Amino acid sequence: MNVVGCWFGGMPSCHGAGGLAGQYKFGARSGCAVILLGLGKLALGLFAGQAMDTIIQVYPKPVLGVLLLFAGCELASVGLRTMQNAGDKLLPCVVTAGAYIGTKNMALGVVAGLVVALAAEAQERRQAKHKGEA
Repeated sequence: MNVVGCWFGGMPSCHGAGGLAGQYKFGARSGCAVILLGLGKLALGLFAGQAMDTIIQVYPKPVLGVLLLFAGCELASVGLRTMQNAGDKLLPCVVTAGAYIGTKNMALGVVAGLVVALAAEAQERRQAKHKGEA
């Protein structure tokens, strides 16, 4: 999902979403920031791997909690802005979420959402065609 979505401007899902949102919230605005962070993590892992394991174990959990809170707020604000601008385009999202929650099967949720989205698009095209003929 992340590998394909990035080419279409999609936001990373699952594990990458919180980290990216947190980085953005704290000032990272370009691909260079992600590259530098990755290089830093690689260097720490290669040159201080065992010591980093100990540091991570004793790192204060409340600090991590605050970072997680900021990342969650950033993701929620993006979702809120999207919902405010979505208008009637929100129905496929609701159907996808409802079908997934109801069946506990993400594939069925995605298929249900796609069917609704395609039906809505077909209806919009029919309406546009009828307006053009009138």
